[in-house]
Amino acid sequence: MNKTVAKIICLIMAVSLSLAAFAGCEWITTNTDRDMAQVIATVQISDQVEKEEIYKRQLVSGYVSYGYQYVQYYSYTLDRAYQAVLDNLVNNRIVVQQSRIELAKTYNNALTASENTLTEFEKYFKTSATAGGTAIDPKKGDIETLKKYLTEYEIAQVNYNIRKSVNNLIDTYADADDSADEKEDVTYTARTAPTEDEEEDLTEEELKLQTPEDYDYLVADLTLDIGVDQLKQEYTNTYDLNMAVWKAYKIDLSTTARKRDFNSVKEFLVNQGLINSEEVDQSNKDKYVDYSQNADNILNYTYFADNIKSQLESAIVAKYEDSLTASVQETLLGADATYGDSLWGQYKVEYENQKALYRNDYSAYETALNSASDTSLVLYNPFEGYGYVANLLIGFNDEQTAQLNAFKATENVSEREIIEYRAMLARQLYALDRRDSWVYLNYGTYDNGVFTFEDKYTVSDIADYKRYLGTVEVKDEDGYEEKDDNGVTLTKWNILKATPNAYAFDEFVSTFLTATMGMEKKSFESTDKFGMLVDFNEETLNKIKDAIYVFSTDPGSLSNEYGYLYSPYTSATNYVPEFAAAAKLVVEEGVGAYTMVITDYGIHVIVCTKIVEEPYDVETDEATFKADMDVKGTVAYNYKQIKLNAVTSSEISKIANKFINSYRNDETKVKYFTNAYKDLTETSAS
Repeated sequence: MNKTVAKIICLIMAVSLSLAAFAGCEWITTNTDRDMAQVIATVQISDQVEKEEIYKRQLVSGYVSYGYQYVQYYSYTLDRAYQAVLDNLVNNRIVVQQSRIELAKTYNNALTASENTLTEFEKYFKTSATAGGTAIDPKKGDIETLKKYLTEYEIAQVNYNIRKSVNNLIDTYADADDSADEKEDVTYTARTAPTEDEEEDLTEEELKLQTPEDYDYLVADLTLDIGVDQLKQEYTNTYDLNMAVWKAYKIDLSTTARKRDFNSVKEFLVNQGLINSEEVDQSNKDKYVDYSQNADNILNYTYFADNIKSQLESAIVAKYEDSLTASVQETLLGADATYGDSLWGQYKVEYENQKALYRNDYSAYETALNSASDTSLVLYNPFEGYGYVANLLIGFNDEQTAQLNAFKATENVSEREIIEYRAMLARQLYALDRRDSWVYLNYGTYDNGVFTFEDKYTVSDIADYKRYLGTVEVKDEDGYEEKDDNGVTLTKWNILKATPNAYAFDEFVSTFLTATMGMEKKSFESTDKFGMLVDFNEETLNKIKDAIYVFSTDPGSLSNEYGYLYSPYTSATNYVPEFAAAAKLVVEEGVGAYTMVITDYGIHVIVCTKIVEEPYDVETDEATFKADMDVKGTVAYNYKQIKLNAVTSSEISKIANKFINSYRNDETKVKYFTNAYKDLTETSAS
């Protein structure tokens, strides 16, 4: 579930540590330390926390980090943009203070409460926080106190992130490497690649059970430098691997060039008032930051210390939201049977609402079906005969299409003659591997004329689909080395030419359809119109998807879970006649039915992948629905998650907005000093 509180406020209080936004910032004058140290607002929501001051330098940092986008992209005036940034800064203070108070209360109560009365969140918080069994006092908001709320893992991640950000800032000033290998210009049409599933947000306990990918070890070895094989022996789970990397990662000032580049960064930040000049003045022994012997001392600069504090606070707010989520969901779920009754009641209400919308309006119904997903469910089915069909098109090329159009324009040509001519052209069709752009883009590895794709680009277990079905020519068999965004050195190849093998249609069917799925050649125009794929399951669907990605010339067939919607009411006009008739046939026969038909586009292999049915009968299926609530992948499970997340998000939004608004409107809690920052808009406008 997305973090609701994070949507309400901007959790990054200081800056994102990227100099990209700093380009063209002539509007910022060189400000004195005293000017940047002015207090522009104070926040204290309760006597349980100390009053916290918001400084002018933080307002400038916020504008530089994200506020400028309000002006550039959303037509904000400078006044309004600065006010938006200030509102975020104030909201941050309110939410962070509230989080400290509530989490401290939760933790301290957990220390004295009986173990069997604690919730799962309270048990986790009590045992994992670095407070180590000592009561947390929310009064102070300094870095060391903030760490008490967090786990060792969370603190290590913050330290890693800030060090990595410093190195990224230095890299910004590094000289560009102009010695990159020359690449041949190749013209190709980029082909859509499968969409990767979003990476799940795992808990620390789940990370301890997760085995890292090979690439994770490559990234880790950039820091640990002991070799991937050794890493695999020493770190068998993601948690331990991450901790090892985060603890070992250092700020890099190992060369004269990097020291020079950091000095450029430092000078820039001093000029903008984001680092106090006293911190770089060697004569000021109390405040001078000396990093000559220890690069980590860089983090003592005000600018970077603010960011460490900000990231720790962000982690605390996320933990507070986790506590709210746990509390709300515990209340919602209650006893399983009670929640099941409630959820079934909601399901029936939504069913009736959809019934009122769709029963006399197939257009609205079809719109819903076209956008249906695990998070957008269609519960009511007023019309029979709907289904989904996958479409694998072996299409005519431009020349063949031109020939067909020219023949159709011939005077007095009959429909039968057109069909026969089109069939003659279809006999000249060849199936080609359409993934040449994946080869040119190096979506895998090359070896002795064979290009093999990374696993994420195929979803089935068919070996042929894991490699490019054709010949590949490269400039250099050994390739060249190139660093990716994570700094991992990968071998790439300058692809000169990727030429697909050509498979006549009959050969294509026997080699890639019959051999892998048992799908034989069928012709919709013949008496042997269709076949059935036995035991149609997820793996069968994945094989069809892979075949479509490899061979289909229909871009609309890519990235669809089940394919095109067939409607007994509109498909006859929405699709070309032959396709509509063939789709009707396979949908009527059921899931796994397939046929092959020729249209003006080429030869279509059409497979029924899903029949639209009501998931549950609202009169008889209550017990089945309740049993399915905990079975992942069922409609009842998805419905439960949708409702649980929606109600949870709504409740947390109410809680967050309530305390933000109540405190912001209370002048005894939040005070603004507008005279301290009004010059910024005047300076910017000049």
